[in-house]
Amino acid sequence: MTADGPAAAPWPEVDARIFNGEIVRALILIRERYACSIPTAIDHVADRYERLRIEEPVRFTVSREEFGRGFYS
Repeated sequence: MTADGPAAAPWPEVDARIFNGEIVRALILIRERYACSIPTAIDHVADRYERLRIEEPVRFTVSREEFGRGFYS
């Protein structure tokens, strides 16, 4: 799965969840689209989060410190 090409379709919706700190919803979207395991979905969300923090940091509604607070995998 990459963020480019035909597989890019779910990313705008996933990105919106990540920008708002909605980790579980982002995971659900990825799992629904790609039928992957929870650990794989977590890896994809983490990778996408890091990419977005670099490319579009002003769009985040929560700080790096707050992101993921209360989420334990």
